[in-house]
Amino acid sequence: MLRVSSHLLLVLIALFLTAGCLTTGQYSDYEIRALEDRILLLQKELQNKDSRIAELELALEKEKEKNKSSDYTIDQDDKYRIIKKDYYSSVIKVQTALKNAGFDPGLIDGKVGKRTQSALRRFQQANGLPAHGCLDKQTWSLLRNYL
Repeated sequence: MLRVSSHLLLVLIALFLTAGCLTTGQYSDYEIRALEDRILLLQKELQNKDSRIAELELALEKEKEKNKSSDYTIDQDDKYRIIKKDYYSSVIKVQTALKNAGFDPGLIDGKVGKRTQSALRRFQQANGLPAHGCLDKQTWSLLRNYL
């Protein structure tokens, strides 16, 4: 009887292991299908995002074209910063006029730095204007004579 029990036990263990493999295979197929569905969903999301990127790039190009004829332009270094056209050239004119008037603004680079503000204050002081270091109408009316 003991022999039959051990044989029966071995058969039952074999059946259990085989059944486990079969069900594992079913779950693997199910998991594979779930992953394939997820891949399809992700591919669709990627296509939607690619489409949105293309729309935004087109809108950016249209905005660039529109800005070419306006008073504003998009800074080439920072596509999202819009700057007023001729700002830098205006600052260069002020720096040039200051230099021509004998007030060194430092490097003429189109940027208002400490040296440009200091030169502007000295120019204002020398011409009896409030020395605030900002370009106002009175200061510009005198300064533009040095261009």
